[in-house]
Amino acid sequence: MSYFILTLIFFLIAIAFLYGTFKLLYRQSWFVAWLRGMSGVSLILLALLCGLLAFDVYSYRQITGEKNVATVSFSQLEGQYYTVTLSFTEGGTQRYDVYGDQWQIDSRIIKWNKLLTLVGLETGFRLDRLNGRYLSLDDERNKPRTVHEISRSATPVDFWEALNALNIDSFVDARYGSSTYLPMVDGGQYQINITTTGLLARPLNETARQAVARWE
Repeated sequence: MSYFILTLIFFLIAIAFLYGTFKLLYRQSWFVAWLRGMSGVSLILLALLCGLLAFDVYSYRQITGEKNVATVSFSQLEGQYYTVTLSFTEGGTQRYDVYGDQWQIDSRIIKWNKLLTLVGLETGFRLDRLNGRYLSLDDERNKPRTVHEISRSATPVDFWEALNALNIDSFVDARYGSSTYLPMVDGGQYQINITTTGLLARPLNETARQAVARWE
């Protein structure tokens, strides 16, 4: 079951709530009408909630194995200041200015329990943040830090945060997956892969490979 189908399910639930609302509000009576009115308002709110959840769920992608999701390239502006270009495998490019010596990308991962995977719910992900950090502790304390949002929820309802708030770990595990910190270097390129356990970042060209070798 893809996350598109999960999105569709939330939309259908929202439509069902709206249909029930119209049926309740169509008839007239005194106390019964008041009860129906209150029930109608509740159903409208539930329909709105499901609709907003559907939009947020649609931003997640399914993981069926190790998958390449993006490439990251670096252009040094000066010293410990870089322009980072993030090119997505599915299309689209984003650019960020990042301070530091190393970089890391975080993702949100939604992992369902085995019973739910039997009905087709696979692990899903959404790239979340790009971070920079310094090697020197003094630099880390005194120089500018950068954390950029790669994606955000399009609505006030955040599906991943809602799963964490509900604390239903026996059914679903909503957590962060992070790549390891790797060096930023002028002209360096890295490949970002996603697995069910987190992100993997690998050097993609000789410049990045040499930078990693020096760092290690």
